[in-house]
Amino acid sequence: MLFMASMFVADTDFDAQAMKVIRLVRQNRGRISHGKLLRNSHLDKDAFKRVVETLIESGTLRKEFGDRGGVFYILVE
Repeated sequence: MLFMASMFVADTDFDAQAMKVIRLVRQNRGRISHGKLLRNSHLDKDAFKRVVETLIESGTLRKEFGDRGGVFYILVE
């Protein structure tokens, strides 16, 4: 139960957005397309880009390119 609480409690708006992105990737078995993540996160493109770049730099997410040119985000745990 405490683990679940830590997934939803954030100090800042940016932290809340980052937790939401991580939660969405986790719900999709650790791999999600760029379009689906952007659409389901309900963030504008600038906020989305800022959050995803921060998560990639921190090593939480990894960006991967699909065979047909799509972009996917992989959760690194």
